Amino acid sequence: MARARLEQEEKDRYALELREFLKEINAPAAQAAMLSADADRVLLHVSGARRGSTVRQRLKQLKPMVRWLKAATGRAWFKDKWEVITLLHDRASEPCGRTIPATIRNVLTFVEDVGDYEENKK
Repeated sequence: MARARLEQEEKDRYALELREFLKEINAPAAQAAMLSADADRVLLHVSGARRGSTVRQRLKQLKPMVRWLKAATGRAWFKDKWEVITLLHDRASEPCGRTIPATIRNVLTFVEDVGDYEENKK
């Protein structure tokens, strides 16, 4: 019982952080939520059934990408695929682990999914 409560608290904590990020990048999910009576509450549920630890991990992996993008473009999220390609080339030019490209892909997929970007829908 205590473990379930701790997991829910973790999920809630990272749902707040995710909500703020989606609002910052003006994701489609954030735009749609603004049409509801309580946009902030709606956005707390975009992570769906993902565990708090999964959301925490994706947010942690997301932060360096956002820092790089803000330094390169002044924006918090990618405008097109060429910015993603540039990020991958920049990371490849420095010493980085072999899993970095897959991690970047996983983070992009996560944000596209929770942000409700059409390109990710099947």
